[in-house]
Amino acid sequence: MITEAAREWALKYATIALLGWELSECKTMQATHSSITFTAFVPSPPVPIWANLFPLYYTSRQASIDLERTSIPGLSLAEALRDRRFWWLYASVVLAAPSMFIPFAHVSAAARDMGIDAASAVGLVGLIGIGSLVGRFVIGALADRLGRTLTLLLMQGSMGLSVLAWLSAGSYPMLAFYALWFGLSYGGIVSLLPALCMDLFGARAVASIIGTLYTGAALGNLLGPVVAGAVFDRVGSYGPVIWACIGLSALATIASARLIRPQPAAKAPG
Repeated sequence: MITEAAREWALKYATIALLGWELSECKTMQATHSSITFTAFVPSPPVPIWANLFPLYYTSRQASIDLERTSIPGLSLAEALRDRRFWWLYASVVLAAPSMFIPFAHVSAAARDMGIDAASAVGLVGLIGIGSLVGRFVIGALADRLGRTLTLLLMQGSMGLSVLAWLSAGSYPMLAFYALWFGLSYGGIVSLLPALCMDLFGARAVASIIGTLYTGAALGNLLGPVVAGAVFDRVGSYGPVIWACIGLSALATIASARLIRPQPAAKAPG
């Protein structure tokens, strides 16, 4: 059996080996001295244990974090969560999410119910993808001219209106038109949200803000297609689902409109 003394010596040798590797990375004697000084075998409580073994990496990482906190403008995640604009944006994402994800799961099934062959029906999802790809480029250029907030408002409204094409579709060409229109709107919304977060809240904590914002889409992604399928199984039609998507898109558009701030009136020359 391994004795306690053997364990202690093994730990010391492992620590010395790691320290030697760390010291070999130092470029000057001053850096070497700093490394040895910082590397205490019993770290103070606020310092992670792994920092004892990799002090150069830890100090450079901490310096990078401190620099970001002090020099990058913008709001922290906590500050953004206290900002009313974040919650209007979050509401728009939550409300629009079912309309975004239900078509991916059900438009091909709706096409098959209309007597369209399976290959063409599945191809509608591909058309949504094509529209989304085009939307990410075209809508981005439009946003540079009109402003991202106004463009988001227009894309939310466009997505709701596109569902009317699904409601009135009686043939494959009309469904294909809907798929392209919906994909264009969907792609525009997805491409605008990260840049809009940067505009509204700055770069300081933009990654965590975007991640928190996208939790709103998760609920619609999870429940939207499931509820839509349950409604169809009960009533035998996608009509109620489509009208619900239109209503939710209208509410998402209203929430997006709350992000538009009125421009201050120009002062009269005097």
